[in-house]
Amino acid sequence: MSNETSNVSFLKTNQTFEAEAMVIGSILQDADLLATCVLDVSDFQNPKNQIIFTALRQMENEQEPIELPSLVMALEDSIDTIGFDYLVDAMDAVITTGNFNFYVDKVRESSKSREAKRLALEFAEDNLTIDELLHQLTALELGKQVGESQTMKEIMTDMFRDLSTEKDLITGIRSGFSELDYMLDGFKGGELIVVGARPAMGKTAFVLNVGKNISIGGVGVSLFNYEMGTLQVGRRLFASIANIKTKNLSNGSRMSPEHWETFAAHAGSAADMPINIHKATGMTTRMIRQAIIQDRKRFERDYNTTKHIVMIDYLQLIASTNPTDNQNQRVSEISRDLKVMAQQLDVTIILLSQLSRGVEQRQDKRPMMSDLRDSGAVEQDADVVMMLYRDEYYNPESVDRDTVEVIVTKQREGATGTVKLLFQKEFGKMLSIEEPVYT
Repeated sequence: MSNETSNVSFLKTNQTFEAEAMVIGSILQDADLLATCVLDVSDFQNPKNQIIFTALRQMENEQEPIELPSLVMALEDSIDTIGFDYLVDAMDAVITTGNFNFYVDKVRESSKSREAKRLALEFAEDNLTIDELLHQLTALELGKQVGESQTMKEIMTDMFRDLSTEKDLITGIRSGFSELDYMLDGFKGGELIVVGARPAMGKTAFVLNVGKNISIGGVGVSLFNYEMGTLQVGRRLFASIANIKTKNLSNGSRMSPEHWETFAAHAGSAADMPINIHKATGMTTRMIRQAIIQDRKRFERDYNTTKHIVMIDYLQLIASTNPTDNQNQRVSEISRDLKVMAQQLDVTIILLSQLSRGVEQRQDKRPMMSDLRDSGAVEQDADVVMMLYRDEYYNPESVDRDTVEVIVTKQREGATGTVKLLFQKEFGKMLSIEEPVYT
């Protein structure tokens, strides 16, 4: 039956119904497509297609063959409402199943549009607060269900499938510091990682080096800096790439011919790094969320990557939506917002934090978790807490000159300990000292 002569009624209604029918027709032509289909029944608008897709999912769960005769049997009395010809027409309308994902995307976008309109109406009728609306729209944008759940049977199935899939020895995104990667198993989506340090310990240099290393691996980096402008941050980042002192990069009269030669040698590769630097002064967590979503789209479009790391420098300067709160309440609220954001957006957030002056009063000035400034909620919300310490800052004759200690004081799913990095302060550059022994 040709497309021209068949009574393909869904083609004469609207594009959404057409795309839905093409999805179903493709599955009936190639049953393996159902396993890869990301759609839910709720994504379909046409009641006929909802009934058919429900039956197909049930057949899949019961391991029945996905083919036209068995579908007709599964539909039982519903076939009278749907019509046998509708199923045949849906199959015949599919010239090639190679366009399956195109039609799936069409159905999903239509579903998202309908849901967004429904949420907007709920908000207009005062049934949703602005925060609830943004929460729901973010989940919708990322294709996730708010408050999703799984049974232990489903979790064990996923766990077995995950363990059976061959992977890199490091599960998460590598920081570029091998010992730290081994200890943390890389950076994983949904984690809030807090990096605490007193001034002059190198916390900004640390995140810039992590960002540089990660971006070289093709991972998008969103960097929010509350103290410096984008050009200042860019200078410090490029200094660690090209081994040119920051003071030289801030004044062309200090650049020797050798400096310019080095600059030219590294400028192209630096310009191609998937890093977006935000001058974050005045930004609230809500504004950070919006910027992250925009950056994610940009990285996917321009760099063909969906992997993404967020870095915020630093916690105590993030603007509050409730300026009347005291500092402790304000920091606690921001910390919780960022943890929820990391989970909802499935992204690692690396959050820098100041430490209290109590560190300076102790003989051993290596920081502890209790030194996190303003709020114990930060410690509670974080999946990982790392402290930075430079012994030579306090002891000029230290044997650990040019060294930064990264002290992992908390890790929700792993061990704690200390990793030492070489710190070339004149370039703001950090390097691994030792390779880990994998056991």
